[in-house]
Amino acid sequence: MSDVKQNKKITTVGIIFTIVVTVAFLWAANQWFNRYNWPKPLTTKQLRANGLNTFKNLQLIADAQEKYKLTDWDRDGKKTYTEFFTHLWTTVDENNDPMLLDLISHDLAFAIGPYRPKDGYFFVNLPARAMEGGKPEELDPEKNWAIVAVPSLYTKKGAPIFMMDNSGRIFAQKYRTMVYVYPLDPVEDGWEEIKNIQQLKDFQGSVVYTKEMARYPYRYK
Repeated sequence: MSDVKQNKKITTVGIIFTIVVTVAFLWAANQWFNRYNWPKPLTTKQLRANGLNTFKNLQLIADAQEKYKLTDWDRDGKKTYTEFFTHLWTTVDENNDPMLLDLISHDLAFAIGPYRPKDGYFFVNLPARAMEGGKPEELDPEKNWAIVAVPSLYTKKGAPIFMMDNSGRIFAQKYRTMVYVYPLDPVEDGWEEIKNIQQLKDFQGSVVYTKEMARYPYRYK
C-alpha cells in the first residue's frame, strides 16, 4: 500500500473517530443539561388517557372484589371482601400460604405508592367511613370496602382524584388533599359521580392540566 493511500486511510479513520466522539460528547452534554427535565412531561392527551385507564382499573377492582367474596379463602367461616386490594392478585389460605388468584393484574395490585403507579395513579384502601355527628366507623370487610385512586404527583392544581366503595359507584374531584376516610355523602362533600367514560371526558374538560401536573420524578408505566 502506498504512503498516500495509507495516509488517506488514517485520515478517514481519524475523521470518523472524531465525529463519533463529538456526537457522544454532545449527547452527554445534552443529558446533563436536561437532567432535571426527565422524563419528558406528559401531554394533556396522555394525562387524560391515564384518567380514563384509572376509571377502568377501578371497575376491574370492583368486579374482582365481588368475585373474591364468593369464596372463603382462609376458611374461617366468613366470606368477605379483601381489606387490601393487593390480595385480589394473590391472597393467603388458612395456613397463611400464598395463593395466586389473578383477579387483577400484578401491575395493578402493586400500584400502592407514588413510585409504583399504574397509568399514573396509585391506590389506597380506605379503612373507615365518616358518620354524622361522630367519629368515623371502621369498614366491615363482610359488608363493605372503599378505595381511592391518587395521581402519583402530589399537587393542588386540579389533577383528578378518584374514589369508589363496594357500591361500585365511582366519584371524582379536582385534587385538593389526600383522602383518608370515605365521606358520609360524596356529592355533598364536593365529589362528582362518574357513571361512564363520556361523563369522565366531560369532567376532564373542566380540568386545567398544568406543566407541574405533567412532570413526574419517575417514569410512567
